[in-house]
Amino acid sequence: MRAPREELVLAAGALVWRQTGAGLEVLLVHRPRYQDWSFPKGKLDPGESLRGCAVREVAEETGAQIVLGRPLGTLRYPLADGRLKAVSYWAAQEVPPGHPAWRAQRAVKPASPKEIDGVAWVGAAQARQRLTHRLDQELLDQLVGLWEGAQLATRTLVLLRHARAVKRSTWNRPENGVGEELERSRPLTATGKQRADAVVPELAAYGVTQVVTSPWRRCLDTVRPYLEAAGLEATTADCLTERAHAQDAAAVRDFLERLLAGSSHSPGAGATARDDLQDAVVGCGPGPGAGATARDDLQDVVVGCGPEPGAGVTVVCLHRPTLPTVLTMVAEHATAAVAEALPDADPWLKTGELLVLHLAETAGCPERGSEGREALTPGGLETVGQESRGRVQVVAIEQHHPPLARPGHMYRETGTYGPRDR
Repeated sequence: MRAPREELVLAAGALVWRQTGAGLEVLLVHRPRYQDWSFPKGKLDPGESLRGCAVREVAEETGAQIVLGRPLGTLRYPLADGRLKAVSYWAAQEVPPGHPAWRAQRAVKPASPKEIDGVAWVGAAQARQRLTHRLDQELLDQLVGLWEGAQLATRTLVLLRHARAVKRSTWNRPENGVGEELERSRPLTATGKQRADAVVPELAAYGVTQVVTSPWRRCLDTVRPYLEAAGLEATTADCLTERAHAQDAAAVRDFLERLLAGSSHSPGAGATARDDLQDAVVGCGPGPGAGATARDDLQDVVVGCGPEPGAGVTVVCLHRPTLPTVLTMVAEHATAAVAEALPDADPWLKTGELLVLHLAETAGCPERGSEGREALTPGGLETVGQESRGRVQVVAIEQHHPPLARPGHMYRETGTYGPRDR
């Protein structure tokens, strides 16, 4: 008798959704081999992350170009050969052709008709009847619950610690400058450059369209590969440097406060966000009146309820010394359960590691809100009413280190906090 194999098979997929006049619809695929309807998903390619896999599999099986929203957890079940399969899912939405994030994605080959022979947008109630497997039905129930609680259309903010840089002791030479110039010019190591390349598909998976960074070289070089792949330009923020933070941490708090709090702009406001962002961060560092107008303008960068898919998704590239200040701000805007799951010890994030924040308005969209309504959050049901309308909370986080594209590298997820894994 063959001994059971114990290795874990990793896979990923997405519940692609849209809201129409008829309500919530999801994208399903039909697999002729199994004669079933399910959500698009598949196994990881070598060196690929779960997020990259989810986006690629949806594109291959449905042709849809998507960006990921909040995580929906991981389904685990045994395979016939004794191995355990773990499939991680995200909520996701389609983005228009030409979206910057999709310029950064690698080309995909459509799935064979022998693998997928049907793709359909289906209303939520009909989808539950059509889905073949109980676990898929439960996953759909979770998505519907988030939609009914106005917690599905989240806004994404990515915090990224710069990749590994050359040691100060190695870089401290007269030809490299002195004082702040020495710190400003310190570059990435060879491994750091690899990590910067590995960040590209992760930022693309979330649909990042706005890149804010410290102007110091190690931060700029961390986001440069994504900027080049997506055809974007970075916006530098002087207040995010190590020196500026040491002199005026309040400027960083104020900057992040605006990014986290968002505004009550109508859906689609992210279309003009990039223009406003440029004004927002110029001169945000210390100095008499340097950031006063900029911080006011930052309110226009982020959108509130019901953002357009992939509109105004921002990554902020940071130095380690700024992280305690930044994470304190995140905790103040998070649900209790999410705040407890935040990194709380030095170094907080590894070099090149991401912390992805999913934000939602606790009171939901105006057209779906009502006084005293119960809203579903990862921390449980919370009663919200008109008095709390518009308050933005971090309702889910993901922390992970992008895998390096090298032979034999095994992907390991750092951590995800969202609805409980099953």
